[in-house]
Amino acid sequence: MVSGSGKIDDEWLAAARLARRSGFGATGAEIDKIMTFSGGKAIYRGNVVQRAFLDINCARAHVANNPFPYARNLGAMHFGFDCECVDI
Repeated sequence: MVSGSGKIDDEWLAAARLARRSGFGATGAEIDKIMTFSGGKAIYRGNVVQRAFLDINCARAHVANNPFPYARNLGAMHFGFDCECVDI
């Protein structure tokens, strides 16, 4: 957390970043189900299901929402290794 000097603990920050980005996997799985069960009408432009599907999948694809570099960073910190994640 935050120390008396106002500095945020690096390990806490890495864990918070990982938690923030891990939710997109579950959300993506659910919107995939909704899209599948919505049938043919869901593929047309203007359909709210199609819009949600595109928005969520675009968010999942964005580099800032990829949890793997953050998980690798947090794991390295827990095991005492230097963080060499250049992709975050």
